[in-house]
Amino acid sequence: MANEISLSVSFTANKDGASEAVSGTKSLTMTGDDMYSTTVTTALSGAAPTALTLGGITLGGFLLLKNLSTDATAILEIGDGDATQGGFAASRFSHVGPGEIGVIKTIVGRSYYVRSASASLTVFAQITAIEP
Repeated sequence: MANEISLSVSFTANKDGASEAVSGTKSLTMTGDDMYSTTVTTALSGAAPTALTLGGITLGGFLLLKNLSTDATAILEIGDGDATQGGFAASRFSHVGPGEIGVIKTIVGRSYYVRSASASLTVFAQITAIEP
């Protein structure tokens, strides 16, 4: 079978007569059978981050992170490379707000971690990984 993975992204903005729109789709053939999905509860800011378990995803793939929290201050921080609190702070590269979804292309050999941006509020997130 071919094209088992489909990625779609669309951004549209309209304000005061100005508008921007960009979209794209990508179909990929899944050569293996590695898919993984779970829900995690993150560590608090200031603590060591929560390591993401990606199942059998070892050769690089796509990682979808959905922040399931509803509190406006429940920000999910994403980083790679270091599980220590200080190392994570230096390796953070993105965040996902409440109800938001983020997709990243993973890099072979890297470990990924998440943590709450708050010192008092944990974040609940759905993690899905797919390896083409």
